[in-house]
Amino acid sequence: MTKTFILGIGAQRTGSTWLHAQLRKNRSINMGLCKEYHVFDVLFTPYLPNYRRGLTEKINRGREAGEQVARELKLRSFLEDPGNYFNYFHDLYERNAQTQAVGDFTPSYSMLDADAFRFIRSGLNERGFRVRVIFMMRDPVERVWSMFHQAAKVRKALESNQKRVATLVTFTNPEASMRTRYDRTIAELEKVFPPDDIFYDFYERFFTPGSYSNLGRFLDMELENPDFATVRNKSLEKSEVPPDLAKQAARHYAQTYRFIRHRFGEQMVDLWPGYRDPPRQSPPAVPGSVAGIRTGRRLHPDTSRSAFCSRGRRPRKFSDSPRRTACALARRNTTPPAGRSFVGLA
Repeated sequence: MTKTFILGIGAQRTGSTWLHAQLRKNRSINMGLCKEYHVFDVLFTPYLPNYRRGLTEKINRGREAGEQVARELKLRSFLEDPGNYFNYFHDLYERNAQTQAVGDFTPSYSMLDADAFRFIRSGLNERGFRVRVIFMMRDPVERVWSMFHQAAKVRKALESNQKRVATLVTFTNPEASMRTRYDRTIAELEKVFPPDDIFYDFYERFFTPGSYSNLGRFLDMELENPDFATVRNKSLEKSEVPPDLAKQAARHYAQTYRFIRHRFGEQMVDLWPGYRDPPRQSPPAVPGSVAGIRTGRRLHPDTSRSAFCSRGRRPRKFSDSPRRTACALARRNTTPPAGRSFVGLA
């Protein structure tokens, strides 16, 4: 029997909460203490700088008690030494002979690059796991809109032309772009994982018995029947993206639209509303050639490298912590990939 690790990497707002809940229904799958572990997005990207500090504050203030405190302590230990993360899932798998798979569904992992994916795969392979990646995608404009629609301030932001400009920025800011440039994510994934270990599908068509059966075949498991009545987290109730805003945002992600259409075929034109606007005559984007993503004061047009590292150095705002450096982690047998440094540990 294959020892399987299910790595759900997003994208955000593509039904990962629903999918995680359905997989948890299977006795042969143990997803552990939570859905999103937020280990490698914190360690390898600059977009969650306060996450670790937040865990510590929760523990220190004693807001949670008993099991909840133990959970926060466990999560913090994964950040202090990722080896604890790998060992946790190894122990979780070995605890019950009925378990066939364990896993982590953290949508922010879609922002990782090849070095981070390689680090994850290596740590899990060393413990006997075969990593099976699930990457769900959604129309880029709809995905970003769904993310920000959760906040009431978005509706208020559309009340004036001045604030509408700021709302357009929410579609195109560095973090939103990193989460939505599926061409970049796919290119980074496929530098590390073979095609047979990656499951791609789309939010707009996934919630059917046929698509869910495809996932079961990919995992080589007989899955319990899913509950489609609870799908999409009520996202069908969301308001539509204002047409002018949708057009501008679609142009921003035109390269992603072209790449996905070239990779997955003409079916995408019917699935994604955003194809109504981006130019269709342009050639498909080359994987890894995403336009520059601004992080801090630097612009890195080559996203095959870290979006926040330059020649092995981190931007000044992500300087090393005297309490937790990469060297200290190396002494604990948790060395980052060559040419990379952990961030977000201060």
